[in-house]
Amino acid sequence: AWAAKTDHGAHVIALTGTADDNTSPELARSYVSALQAVGVDAVFSPVEGATHNGSFRAPEVMAAVGRLIRP
Repeated sequence: AWAAKTDHGAHVIALTGTADDNTSPELARSYVSALQAVGVDAVFSPVEGATHNGSFRAPEVMAAVGRLIRP
């Protein structure tokens, strides 16, 4: 139900560290799948070897931000 409430104009990039023991990568994958199923532009991008907090410092995060803010 929550995915259907997401603005279909939203762009979502879910980044999760593969070594995250707080938010599992599978949770992020299922989140993205639910969004895609209702037509939201969403992608899952695992951060190889990163922990929950370590993923925030990964270069993949800045790359994702760049993709979201480019016109």
